Amino acid sequence: MIEQYNLSTIEYSVFNYLASVTSKDKNYCYASNSSICDLLKLNDRTLYRALSSLEDMKLITRETRSNGHYGKERKIYVNIDNMYL
Repeated sequence: MIEQYNLSTIEYSVFNYLASVTSKDKNYCYASNSSICDLLKLNDRTLYRALSSLEDMKLITRETRSNGHYGKERKIYVNIDNMYL
């Protein structure tokens, strides 16, 4: 399970938060960087490193697409096999 990844406290907190807000039927969430940073009291750079690390470990997958003039939309997929902490 999750213990095999030897996550830092921040990585574990970010993964736990993402798992908690992930839609169970779709396995993804739309959590923004600002909402994650505000809730977990992180700065942007720390969050970016944690998300990159979780993605490198295949615990999450980020998918970003352009919405034209409306900006970008990001989905964060949580690996369902690793959701039970």
